[in-house]
Amino acid sequence: MRKLAFSMKSNQTHIPHDLKKPPPKAPYTYFGQFIMHDLTQDDTPLSEEHPPEATEIVNQRTPSLELDSLYGGGPFSKDAPLYDADRLSFKLGSVRTENGAQFDLPLNPVSCGVLIADSRNNENLILRQLHVMFLKLHNAAVVELLGKVPEARLFEKAQERVRQQYQWLIRNHFLPNICNAAVYDEIVRQGKYAIHWEDGFTIPVEFAHAAGRFGHSMVRACYTLNPNKRDIAISEIVREAHRPGGLDPAFAIEWKAFVHHPANFIDTTIVNDLFKLPTAAIQPFVRRVRWIEPRQLPVRTLYRNIHMKLPSGEELREALDSGAVLCNPPCGYSEYQPYKALDTLALRGRTPLWYYILLEAELGNEGFCDYMRGSTLGLVGSRLLAEVLEGALRATPKSILDEISQHPGWRPPAWSGPSGLQEINSLLDLAIVVGLAE
Repeated sequence: MRKLAFSMKSNQTHIPHDLKKPPPKAPYTYFGQFIMHDLTQDDTPLSEEHPPEATEIVNQRTPSLELDSLYGGGPFSKDAPLYDADRLSFKLGSVRTENGAQFDLPLNPVSCGVLIADSRNNENLILRQLHVMFLKLHNAAVVELLGKVPEARLFEKAQERVRQQYQWLIRNHFLPNICNAAVYDEIVRQGKYAIHWEDGFTIPVEFAHAAGRFGHSMVRACYTLNPNKRDIAISEIVREAHRPGGLDPAFAIEWKAFVHHPANFIDTTIVNDLFKLPTAAIQPFVRRVRWIEPRQLPVRTLYRNIHMKLPSGEELREALDSGAVLCNPPCGYSEYQPYKALDTLALRGRTPLWYYILLEAELGNEGFCDYMRGSTLGLVGSRLLAEVLEGALRATPKSILDEISQHPGWRPPAWSGPSGLQEINSLLDLAIVVGLAE
């Protein structure tokens, strides 16, 4: 697993230049991370001598798309410090953008650490600022509903409005841009499922530790956050989030431009900086950082392939879509050898699931090769992602599916934005409504 992981280390895609299609957009990397943190949190350390079986793993999050990573237990729980004195709105950080907009998390007045329901959403400053956009959206919902619903139900109704808007973005913005179009249509539009949760929905370990981690390959080595912060290394983007105090306003994201920046391709390469995780990123799960708790993110992910006894990619393909055969490498590109690492390590035919999902996206599937190649997930990866998120949506109380079943043309109502009523159909729309883009 270590050798396979280190074969992935590169700041450049392996896909030949003239075969490349446009990669996904950079914000999907972090919105995907935000969704994962809402659905699953497995704190099982790699160093356990007798790891639990998959059915014994405790998920620290609710397996529903209800933003418990944002709301915590609510304003009358241990998470009360996240909320204003009115117990309706979220606190926000005092730092502001050049335009005077609050864009950061609030701080603990004693420790100067951030106040946040799920500390994983402070893993980097991009995710941190995305989290704040949803805090601000909740506050906007409170303002809009004030005087329209009984005060005793104001928080609940604002929360419901934000949750449904979030679910709409996942189903109508995130999934169609990340999944294979035919698979998305079959699952979301036609309701044809290969996975059935007869005993109630749970998060599959294959999703939590493989398919849901496809975004690691999309992380760029550098990002342009705004005109004055260009080519900022991902290591600095991580480091700034963990610095005590509020974010430096110089790192405020200019969302109008950022939403159009490309991510890396979904492929079998991982940028160099993810091979040197800071100790702070590992310590929450271990007493002492040792060789069994490596600092290299791909090594950790592939170790979990063994630790959690995941099926191989080929085994999962047989279970979900036996016709989803990987493409052969294209002719005329002798230097492009996508199977070399698997063949060298005698892993062809029993490919670790996470690696398989990335390789499938890189190569495409038979019949879909021409327009895949790193721009979306492949057939198996798309199916696992879309079916789990649809399953989570069906398991979520008062979800948008309840609204759509009663009113097929339903969509979230427009929001009061700076320039009037505006629907939120993308992350840019979200940024505009909360005053962080124009």
